[in-house]
Amino acid sequence: MNPPKLLIIITDDLKTALGGELPQLCHLERATRQCQQPDEVKQALKDFQPQQGWLCFQSAVVPFKKGELPDKGTILYGEVKGKNRQALHIQQNGNGGWLLTTYQEQAGETHLVEHTQLLSEFDDLGHLHYRVFWQQDGEQGYRPICAAFNGFFKE
Repeated sequence: MNPPKLLIIITDDLKTALGGELPQLCHLERATRQCQQPDEVKQALKDFQPQQGWLCFQSAVVPFKKGELPDKGTILYGEVKGKNRQALHIQQNGNGGWLLTTYQEQAGETHLVEHTQLLSEFDDLGHLHYRVFWQQDGEQGYRPICAAFNGFFKE
């Protein structure tokens, strides 16, 4: 069943279970690149022009807002929100380098997307907000394939 047909058959009970908000339709582009040096990661992050996010360094996890990137040494992991429904995920690849995955949400009907919030250790910034993308799998039906950081959310 394609995403538009699935949305048509969603019941009010499911809408209630999802907190009143139905999934939306979109198309998701994902691109991953490898970086071998810490300076490459920092430059790629600057080029991405992040609005907000969090970065994990050796001794601290540091959130940021308004594009003001923290510099506490080598970035180990991180998630950042960009402009125009873009997100960037930074992770180590296990071979001394990094994988940088860019998520670009666009108009389309290939994915279902829903919002979710997770608790944050950054109490003053609120919850972590993510967009969870679902895609049809021929054997399992719809299943979540990834989540992209979408900023901090204060209630």
